Amino acid sequence: MKTLIVYDYNGNTAFTMQGTEIKDNYSCIVADIEDGKEIVSVDVVTGQVITKDKGPTELEKLQSENEELTDKVIELTAQNLENAE
Repeated sequence: MKTLIVYDYNGNTAFTMQGTEIKDNYSCIVADIEDGKEIVSVDVVTGQVITKDKGPTELEKLQSENEELTDKVIELTAQNLENAE
C-alpha cells in the first residue's frame, strides 16, 4: 500500500498516511499560521500559504446560542415580575 511519510533532516517521522488516494508527487512547506486562521491551500506559483478566518466551532456556536437564550429568559422573567406588580 502506498504510504506518504513526512520526516525531518534527522529521519524522524512527523506524519504518515496510507491509502489508495496517495499520489506520487508531493511538496512540503513549513509556515507560521496566525491564530484564528485555517489553511485553505498553497499557491504553487508563489509558495504562499492561503488561509481564511476560522469559523466558530460547534461548541462556540452552542455557547453563543446558550447565552442568547439565557438573556431571553432573564428578559422574560423581568417582564413577568413587572407585570405581576
